[in-house]
Amino acid sequence: MDLYTYIPSIASLLLFLYIFSRKAPKNSKKNCIPEPTGSLPLIGHLHLLGGKEPICKNLATMADKHGPLYSLKLGTHRLLVVSSWEIAKDCFTNNDRTLATRASIASGRHMGYDNAIFSLAPYGEYWRNIRKMATVELLSSHRLEKLKHIRLSEMDSFIKELYGLSRNGDKVTISEALERLTFNINLRMLFGKRFSSNDYEEVNSEPWRYMKAIKRALYLFGIFVLPDALQWFERFDIQGHIRSMKETAKEFDSVISVWLEQHLKKKRENQGASESDFMDVMLTHLPEDTVISGHTRDTIVKATTLVLTLTGGESTSVTITWVLSLLLNHPNVLITAQEEIDHHVGRQRWVEESDIKNLKYLQAIVKETLRLYPPGPITGIREAMQDCCIAGYDVPKGTRLIVNIWKLHRDPRVWENANEFRPERFMTTHVDFDVKGQNFEYMPFSAGRRSCPGMTFGLQVVHLTVSKLIQGFDIRVAEGTAVDMEEGLGLALPKLNPLEVVLSPRLGTERSPKNFKKNCIPEPSGSLPLIGHLHLLGGKEPICKKLATMADKHGPLYLLKLGTHRVLVVSSWEVAKDCFTDNDRTLATRASIAAGRHMGYNNAVMALAPYGEYWRTIRKIATVELLSSHRLEKLKHIRFSEMDSFIKELYGLSRNGAKVTINEALERLTFNINLRLLVGKRFSGCDYEEVNSEPWRYGKAIKRALHLSGIFALADALPYLEWLDIQGHVRSMKKTAKELDSVISVWLEEHLKKKKANQGTSENDFMDVMLNHLPEDTVISGHNRDTIVKATILILSLTGGESTSVTITWVLSLLLNHPKILMAAQQELDHHVGKQRWVEESDIKNLKYLQAIVKETLRLYPPGPITGIREATKDCRIAGYDVSKGTRLIVNLWKLQRDPRVWENADEFRPERFMTPHVDFDVKGQNFEYMPFSSGRRSCPGITFGLQVVHLMVAKLIQGFDIKTAEGTAVDMKEGLGLALPKLNPIDVVLRPRLRTEFYECLEDMNKY
Repeated sequence: MDLYTYIPSIASLLLFLYIFSRKAPKNSKKNCIPEPTGSLPLIGHLHLLGGKEPICKNLATMADKHGPLYSLKLGTHRLLVVSSWEIAKDCFTNNDRTLATRASIASGRHMGYDNAIFSLAPYGEYWRNIRKMATVELLSSHRLEKLKHIRLSEMDSFIKELYGLSRNGDKVTISEALERLTFNINLRMLFGKRFSSNDYEEVNSEPWRYMKAIKRALYLFGIFVLPDALQWFERFDIQGHIRSMKETAKEFDSVISVWLEQHLKKKRENQGASESDFMDVMLTHLPEDTVISGHTRDTIVKATTLVLTLTGGESTSVTITWVLSLLLNHPNVLITAQEEIDHHVGRQRWVEESDIKNLKYLQAIVKETLRLYPPGPITGIREAMQDCCIAGYDVPKGTRLIVNIWKLHRDPRVWENANEFRPERFMTTHVDFDVKGQNFEYMPFSAGRRSCPGMTFGLQVVHLTVSKLIQGFDIRVAEGTAVDMEEGLGLALPKLNPLEVVLSPRLGTERSPKNFKKNCIPEPSGSLPLIGHLHLLGGKEPICKKLATMADKHGPLYLLKLGTHRVLVVSSWEVAKDCFTDNDRTLATRASIAAGRHMGYNNAVMALAPYGEYWRTIRKIATVELLSSHRLEKLKHIRFSEMDSFIKELYGLSRNGAKVTINEALERLTFNINLRLLVGKRFSGCDYEEVNSEPWRYGKAIKRALHLSGIFALADALPYLEWLDIQGHVRSMKKTAKELDSVISVWLEEHLKKKKANQGTSENDFMDVMLNHLPEDTVISGHNRDTIVKATILILSLTGGESTSVTITWVLSLLLNHPKILMAAQQELDHHVGKQRWVEESDIKNLKYLQAIVKETLRLYPPGPITGIREATKDCRIAGYDVSKGTRLIVNLWKLQRDPRVWENADEFRPERFMTPHVDFDVKGQNFEYMPFSSGRRSCPGITFGLQVVHLMVAKLIQGFDIKTAEGTAVDMKEGLGLALPKLNPIDVVLRPRLRTEFYECLEDMNKY
């Protein structure tokens, strides 16, 4: 319908209201609140709040004339304007509960999801719930600490970008650069998104649309519009503001909705475990069916992320822009601030968050800026929920109220030369004033219930960004003139005109971001402050594959920063050869890691022990006394009897046609072989399934220890943060260690008791052997006899059983996916062994194809896909690069063994390669192109034993059974997380006997004992 249709009705209404207002009796009470003249019929004083001057300055001019409390008529509403700290204190203390609700305004209805954004939500259940979630879950110190790598990395990227521009002498529009910085920090914290400068400039791109909509929303939130005075006039939308609000809301909602759907999809895929950003946190804490005060879960999430975008990024960038503008106009203050940083931080490193507490003058500069240019120059419009008394005046229910913080902060009674920039006042007369709204003379983030919940986060960004800027650069105005300080319109009192500067680096070139020598080791991008590249190693993909992807981009030797440590990652056989020959002695020690300290008896397990007397002694015992050919021959009846029992058990299941989860059965087999060899124990399948039984507890703890040993923990990057245990890994390690030790200690006590009874003559297992070779009073490098025994038993449990069962599982998986190879292996067995007896260990040397199958499996799925972390004990040279003492190193065997220069079709399963071109390659680490058990001093001492079990077990399985997958489909080959690169998903098979019945029935069944 055309607007002209309404003109007669509007004219009649205006005439009626004008006559009514002329006849209305004037309030003649002396105690009435002052009111400016110039009120017009219908709209009241609304026309006085328009124009190009910020509303806070318009209201301040009225306060100069009418006092610190006056009343405005805005259409049908009365609005109190407060400009003094005494009255503000009355509002935010005695009347804070009464004035806690927000007035419903057009911007909140149309751009705030019908007032679902908590800054505009009415006081009540909804506001309390969402405010609590924002303060406790989103903006808490814990959450900000957890996500601080985001702001630190964005600041570093920002400084690096400015450094590039400064070297070219380019003019920088610093206000716009700061907008992008704070916008990216906000987007990453809220949605896990970030965009480059080019992204923001690409018309109609996602970031371009969102940022444009946010800027428009900030403008519309910062002005008074006609419907806020005359809500029933909203339908006419004479100013066009409502239409603009709806279009803006539609634009940003379309973008946020896409991001929400992406998060919901991720949540479904990750089973809701991830909390990478604020949207993740809210989706975790709000069930899908949540409805609060009529707002659904999705609306709440979108509204909350929107308001944090609106209030977080803009106000922060505006504040930093004002700080820089003031410093440029007061060069002496700028120089003093730089000198303070030089004194407390120096020029040999970048300023850090932990330094801010010492930079008192910098803090005073920020406080003084917030006094002159508060990010919320007027408070949001509050509304009295009941009659109340303010400054001695009776105020009826429904009256609206704002506090003009801009004016209040310039009160000459409180601030000497109130309009001047004098940071020193916060170091002398006002040293005790903070920003939290407790001093009502100074409250840049408001006060009371409705104060800003994000002030801590905002100040963190402001302080560190300003300090990095003035530490890193000398800054001057591009045109060489003073900065104009004219304010623009908007929610956060922005600067009207852009701030253009020219930057000159202050630090030496050696401190310039990422300025490396040409001969430096390549380093992936994405390093974050504090943690470095650690975040790149998380997730569900095995670390070896993540490192391989980096190697594809950065080459066979590259450097990672993991917190306080530098780690070299090697992926080629040539560099590995250099490490394990020329530098093997230098790289022989192990880095101390959390797993070794907390689960390895303080690094007493020989695999993690530092290089030295202790390691040499225990390694010698392991190789000469425990894992020697003589010892393995003496105890071979153990593995034979366990394998026979295993085959007999499978035969029983095969006769019933039962589906067999073969990987779990193999775990029990290798676990029992290991336990009998180590401590003379064995358990049946039922024993392992009996909750809280000895084998159940030990098996569960071993699995947990293997998982924890196969991940990078934050404590390994930042040892000084171990006490915080943010990830919970250290707590889990200690709990796991306690469980393991409680079981091993019982077994040790049993062996000691038996040793006393037998006068020490028995050597039935490895624990017996160790007790015979280590006197009771043995102490080596601070470790006593009992600790040494328990630690050695533990490491052989961890590395022996799991790696063996995992390797056999991979062999079977590959054979099932390559039935022709399986058939060829069975034919080889039939040829050399036949079907009239079981294959024996002495037959393995003749089964060349079987050996090739195992070798090829170990090439594709090495049981230690990355080597243990070594550490340089002195400066050395690797692959032509100088490597300093203390640098850590790992070799990615998984990647190295898939080198296409060495292996044709490297990702394919081709056992034949070990019978032709690579026939001379063995597994002992002498061929550096192939070393599944590592190489050098720290290579695996249990190779012989492990291969004995693998070869014979695979041979018995494929000789005794035809094997197929239970579902008749290909086996998925996804790898899981853990020390030995386990298969992610179980492998279910159906078995059919290949030999005559009597061959199975004659086997020994260990489960009956």
